[in-house]
Amino acid sequence: MRKRFDQMENWLQEGGSAYEKLKIRFYTPIYRGVHAARNVKAGEKICLIPKKQIITLEMAQESPIGQKMFSHGFRQTLLSPKHSFLTTYILQEEEKGEDGYFFPFIDILPKTFENFPIFFNEEEKNELKGSPFLKQVEEKIDDIKTDYDAICDKVPEYEKYSLTHFSEIRMMVSSRIFGMNIEGQKTDGFVPMADMLNHKRPKQTTWTYSDEEEGFVIETL
Repeated sequence: MRKRFDQMENWLQEGGSAYEKLKIRFYTPIYRGVHAARNVKAGEKICLIPKKQIITLEMAQESPIGQKMFSHGFRQTLLSPKHSFLTTYILQEEEKGEDGYFFPFIDILPKTFENFPIFFNEEEKNELKGSPFLKQVEEKIDDIKTDYDAICDKVPEYEKYSLTHFSEIRMMVSSRIFGMNIEGQKTDGFVPMADMLNHKRPKQTTWTYSDEEEGFVIETL
């Protein structure tokens, strides 16, 4: 994992990303966290990811399969359209392997998903008996399958992606993407490095897409 992350860092830095005030700490071979590399004052910029290294909803819609989905009106008819389009983009990028521009980022994304409730085993689900949360989990599973089946019905080649893998990437998308406004257009997207920062309340950072800096910026509060 460390070697793969080093490759992503090289890719980010070669593309113009800047986050020298941050560092990655590995707790286990597959578990990592983002920390401050030094004392940081309020109002400091701690991360800049340029536009070309952000996977946006528009890129997903313009991808080969994304265009077919868009032509069938899935931008309006799917239960979770933006998540499904971005999932589709990641699935296509995975197929490109090392030939894809985003490979260094795709390569460090999670490979196991058992911590998402929709993938809980029966023993774990039994622990939720009596809780309304269990019903929400089952509804999420049904919603994801509904979108998957709808896409496969209109875009037959989509069946090469299994429902399980679609569900895995779909959950990863929903847990990692940022909403932003790029040049006056509201969109959603993957922001490498920024997607690994954890949340805290009250929040200690603020983030936005800066048209002036042509990238995604995180500043401290």
